[in-house]
Amino acid sequence: MPIAFEFQGEIEDLSRSSLPHWPGSSLTLAISAIVSLIPLSQDPYALSDSGIRLRRLHAKLYAEAALAEVENEIDVLSAPTTPRHSSALGETAEVDQTAKGYPVLALVLLSVYEYCQRGNISRMRIRANQAVTTAVDLSLHNLGPSSTEAERRTWWSAMLVLYLSSIDQQIPWALLLEAEKSILSVSETFNECFMNSPTDTISINPSSKIMQLKTHIASIIQKLDRLPKPTSDADPDENAAQCIWRIAVVLVHSARIRLHRARAFMDIPIFLDKYCDLSAIKDMMESSSAFDSKRPSNFDSVFPFTEQDSSLLCLKSSQVIARNLENLPTANPYLDRFAILGGKSSAAEEHTPFMLPFFMCAAMQSSYVLLMFHYRLRAAFESGHLSMYSYLLHSPQVASEPQDAERLLRELRQGMESIIGAVQLAQMFEGVNNMSQEIIIAYQSTLTGE
Repeated sequence: MPIAFEFQGEIEDLSRSSLPHWPGSSLTLAISAIVSLIPLSQDPYALSDSGIRLRRLHAKLYAEAALAEVENEIDVLSAPTTPRHSSALGETAEVDQTAKGYPVLALVLLSVYEYCQRGNISRMRIRANQAVTTAVDLSLHNLGPSSTEAERRTWWSAMLVLYLSSIDQQIPWALLLEAEKSILSVSETFNECFMNSPTDTISINPSSKIMQLKTHIASIIQKLDRLPKPTSDADPDENAAQCIWRIAVVLVHSARIRLHRARAFMDIPIFLDKYCDLSAIKDMMESSSAFDSKRPSNFDSVFPFTEQDSSLLCLKSSQVIARNLENLPTANPYLDRFAILGGKSSAAEEHTPFMLPFFMCAAMQSSYVLLMFHYRLRAAFESGHLSMYSYLLHSPQVASEPQDAERLLRELRQGMESIIGAVQLAQMFEGVNNMSQEIIIAYQSTLTGE
């Protein structure tokens, strides 16, 4: 059971000597860096400035110590002959094979820490690359039949935090890696086709490249279409497999939104600041044409899909993302996350659920689509021009258009509630909290007046 330690006055800094317990390995130090950010449910001042600052100081202390211990452990593991070493790796003549993965897993967690807490994507990539490099140095990328399950999972945990690697293998998480790569492929294709040309003319033919990319993304979506059903709800491995599957689904549908969003919505901004390649209102305020300044004049004519085609694909993908975010497991899967959103559940007072926000950019992409459609559909509903968006409705008929539009508006709101319920479970991580606040503010602004 967690125990709260009270510090008197303003805490400017923390040291190891001020704590009643000190973790003994790089892995447990890195775990402590993440866990110390999660407020205790019984702490009445958990969200106060002093409470947030104290958790930040704890996390920083553990993270820095974890990185230093990683270096010590790597030195021990890479030594020609491993002497008796009384440290995190154990007081044995030979290093335990399980402990061999400690520095790799610690670097994986430190990569997550850099992104979630500090919002430092550059440092996140550095730690992720260090994890893979260390794993390769320890030969975890080339495991034989006698290797342990712990070694295999250590290697793939390192690969999980990378978007692209030249030492990629095809098993066991090939679909997750394909989903990650599809996001990179969209960015690379758009940069190559539209962003790097010095004039408004496009030097290469983007239509075929975009068609190929659309087909490739569709093939990944088809492979991920059926979620594997666990044989036992209590099996943590099966639950982890489901979680990885859902993350892959979220990522590949995020890639499809990125591919079609500019065609469907011209990248009109709804968020104040710039995140995840979405245009920002601040940029538009500085220049009246900022929202489409990156699009060449013949973008619409060379893009191989109509606005309706791209809009419909964006809508479908955003709804899939919302459903999967709603069903991602949390630290307390039995807690109603919507009760947290409304602050009405006694369970919310007894437990502090949390979720590592691997999905935040996908949440912003999906929110953008859902809110844009909600705004457009409501405006069309009020002005009597629903026929403009009949292609979004299921089996549209003139007589039932108002009812069908109301149903879709409800689905859009429910999708946003699912996304907000997920992002609020990551609100203790300062590096991504601004992104979740942007989503919530945009949602509240869009629904004002209903």
